[in-house]
Amino acid sequence: MAALTCAACGPVPPPECTAGPSAICGLERPEDIAPLDDAHLLMVQLRPGDPGRWFSIIEAATLTASPPTVIRQEPVERAGEAGCIATPALRRPRGFDIRPISVAPADTEASGPAWRVVVVSDVAEAGTGGQRIEFLDLIHAPAGWLLSWVGCVDVPDAYFLNDVALGPGGNLFATHMYGRVGGWRARLTRPMFFIGVDTGYAVAWDLAQGWRKVAGSDGAFPNGIAVDPTGSVLYVAYTYNYVASLAKIDLLTGARENAALPLRPDNITWDLDPETQARRLIATGATGLRLVTTSGCEAMLQVGCSFAFSVATVDAITLESRRVLHYERGRVPGASVAARLGNRLFLGTAVGERVTIATFDSKNGDR
Repeated sequence: MAALTCAACGPVPPPECTAGPSAICGLERPEDIAPLDDAHLLMVQLRPGDPGRWFSIIEAATLTASPPTVIRQEPVERAGEAGCIATPALRRPRGFDIRPISVAPADTEASGPAWRVVVVSDVAEAGTGGQRIEFLDLIHAPAGWLLSWVGCVDVPDAYFLNDVALGPGGNLFATHMYGRVGGWRARLTRPMFFIGVDTGYAVAWDLAQGWRKVAGSDGAFPNGIAVDPTGSVLYVAYTYNYVASLAKIDLLTGARENAALPLRPDNITWDLDPETQARRLIATGATGLRLVTTSGCEAMLQVGCSFAFSVATVDAITLESRRVLHYERGRVPGASVAARLGNRLFLGTAVGERVTIATFDSKNGDR
């Protein structure tokens, strides 16, 4: 186990953030990102304790980030479970997903594009239950961005969720990473990750059936998750699987296909190949020795944590992957997610204070 403390292999603080074409500074742990359109807008999820600052909207043209104004009112049409009420105190976000909705909510004076947002929220105290999934509406009004709470779903204590995907009918899919345990059993968690033992699986929820496990989705630390536009194919990223680090699961037949990626995936985002218009995923995650390259990041959150990582594209049909970006440690905070707008990749991090911007080049994966 001495290798787990290898000083030459572990993370280091990144250089101080300098705002400009390669970084947007001052964002508190922007660990998840989703494009709102093909070229101009991104929604970024932050990790503060105040629910009013969970998200920020990035304008790609100006590289500015602004939080939406939170509307605190009872929705006209609720989403999720009827008995789930708005209690934002002590909650913080984990992963989120977003889909366009055709009409802006009727209980606002806004007119403009709107999106339905779902986000995993967790109580601040580590090791406790109290997770749920919040439903929010994001509206691009003439006066600015508005964010309105419209409902929630309570999560069973048996699950420890990380990321969530929103299906076309309002159904949910999420990753249960591992069982939260205390005492001596908690000490077994990291060794299980190191040897690639299955620790979790994907789960699904809808109003008719409630929560249930997705058959055939077991793996080592299920992390990022995405569902195709039809709601019939699920993609699950496993951070510590040794070979099958991305699974494609047909929800109608139960068939599972696996792909090995040149990284240990954290989050995955949807993208279209600009040349073929084929749907693909963008996967982001650490490289190098598992656990070792990121060990100690929890203690470096104030200054940021830099470790080696890569970004790869994955064809949604064939699962063929191609590395498109790689950073060694010491350059920027280690990335947890990447989203493409045009010829740029916007890189979020769970262990830093910036969104890093890199040139997207499918023919050159080194930086």
